[in-house]
Amino acid sequence: MCILARSTPKELPTLAERMPEQGDLSMDRIERYVLGELSGREAREVEAAASADAALRSLLDELQGGMERLALMNAVVPPPGIKQRVLDVVERQAREGASRPPVMHAGSTAADFAPWIDRPGMVRPPDAGDIHVIPFADNSDGASALVWLVSGSPEETHTDCIEKFLIVEGSCHIAFGQNVHVLEAGDVFSIPLYTAHTVKVTSAVPCKIILQRIAA
Repeated sequence: MCILARSTPKELPTLAERMPEQGDLSMDRIERYVLGELSGREAREVEAAASADAALRSLLDELQGGMERLALMNAVVPPPGIKQRVLDVVERQAREGASRPPVMHAGSTAADFAPWIDRPGMVRPPDAGDIHVIPFADNSDGASALVWLVSGSPEETHTDCIEKFLIVEGSCHIAFGQNVHVLEAGDVFSIPLYTAHTVKVTSAVPCKIILQRIAA
């Protein structure tokens, strides 16, 4: 593994200075193409011109070869173990991303959260009270928990997060202001900020809910 020092246009092989203008392409644009500084559209224009002009294609090959040689001449040997440290960081980030549940949205389903809510131990104990909560994530996206309500929850207001519900089992009514929203298994609902609300269970079985609080 080596880290290549970036070259500047002044370090390009002197062939670039000796070549005349290539049709509508200036040497500045050709050099910027070799350095990877053109936009996608501009790069495609250079490549199209090179495909129709053997001299330009030869020039580009010569410049790119010179850049590669120059980069290798200026290569910096990295400290011992740097490759493994980079790989460890990438692996850790991938692992953390895989363990983070999705942010709930209108089209979310319980299946989206199966890797978290179907884990061993994610069950309501027989002696649980009226409200039983099992948190399963707390990260920069917000806090997530599996909640069982037997009769409902008292009024509350959130000033720093948006609360989202996904009903897994049972049914409930969520009331705020003069509005009452009837929710059944599969429904998703969000509570706006600064909104006092209550939950009343309407099913014979505890209402099982995926609750997510997203920082506002």
